Parts: sequence; C-alpha cells; structure tokens
Amino acid sequence: MAKRANSRNLTGQLTNVALAGVGYVVSDQLNKIPFLATNPNLVNAAKLGIGTYLAMSSRNPMMVSIGQGAALNGAIGFGRQFGVVQGIGQISLPYGGNSKAIPGVAGNVIVR
Repeated sequence: MAKRANSRNLTGQLTNVALAGVGYVVSDQLNKIPFLATNPNLVNAAKLGIGTYLAMSSRNPMMVSIGQGAALNGAIGFGRQFGVVQGIGQISLPYGGNSKAIPGVAGNVIVR
C-alpha cells in the first residue's frame, strides 16, 4: 500500500508542475497584446498580480498551481527587467556565434 501512496504523490506533484508550466506559458501570452507589449512594467505587474490573486484566493489546487506559474513568470520578468535575473539567451560567449570557432562543433566540415 505504501508504493501506491508514493505513486499517487508523485503523480500529484508532476501534475502540479505541469499546471504551473501551463500558467507560465499562458501568462507569457500577455506580452503579445499590443497595448501591454509597449509597457513591460505593466505586463509584469499584471502577470504577478493575476498569478498571486489566483494562487491566494482559489480553493481549487489546479488553479493555485496555474496562478503560481503566472506569478513566477511576472517575478522573472521583473527580475530580467531590472538586471537581477539573466537568462541563457543573454549570455555572451567569447566566440560570438561562430560555430566553427567552438571546439567540438563542426561548421562546414564533413566528418569522415
């Protein structure tokens, strides 16, 4: 019986993570609304506010997870905007995007 309880717990946790991912992705679509796209402060505040509201006020655990994902998206957006968080896309490599100069990456070379 303990094995069954652990598999239910794992399934529940994976469901929560998936729903948080859905909330993150759906809230990311706010960036495509023309009025909000011109004002990143407003869009990040909307994501953070809507996500926090859903996470704090909802009694449905699925909506709580979705709200947490949306709030995370807003918080990361604020962090990127103010230079606290940097993503992988913002890392500059010393090679400058030239794949031939990166060891182990074949550019126009045919491997025989």
